[in-house]
Amino acid sequence: MYSPVQIANKFITLGNQHHNPLTHMQLQKLTYIAHGYYLALTGKPLLNECVSAWKYGPVIPGMYDAFKDYGNKPVTNVAVAPFGGIVTMDPQAESIIGAVYKFYGSKNGIELSTLTHMPGTPWSQTYNGIGSSIIPDDAIKTYYHDLLNNRQQCQGL
Repeated sequence: MYSPVQIANKFITLGNQHHNPLTHMQLQKLTYIAHGYYLALTGKPLLNECVSAWKYGPVIPGMYDAFKDYGNKPVTNVAVAPFGGIVTMDPQAESIIGAVYKFYGSKNGIELSTLTHMPGTPWSQTYNGIGSSIIPDDAIKTYYHDLLNNRQQCQGL
């Protein structure tokens, strides 16, 4: 498991390499999506922190604190991750982060937020309209597992 800030730093680096700096909102959603696909593919969590259902979608609180000062401006510098800086990630984590960036990285924060707020998403199943709640990893895993299965079925047609 990795710090969400470490995962966000990977996305920041990818965004900078592709001349596509990402906002805090994009980082939150991309990190959450990567966590979902990692859960679905490996059965293990990518993140060492829980994801919360806040009014405006899934949020990883520790990551929120690390990047909140950027507001809606692009985040161009990596943050210091708790418990160490640069970490070598397992190849599957690297691959999933790269694939998530390739597929979702061009979407703006609103588009990503819309995807994570759709009916039936783990956020929509968890958010109760007041305060925040933890989105269970089992719900995230099931949702992204189903997404992968639906994509594979569509490609097989």
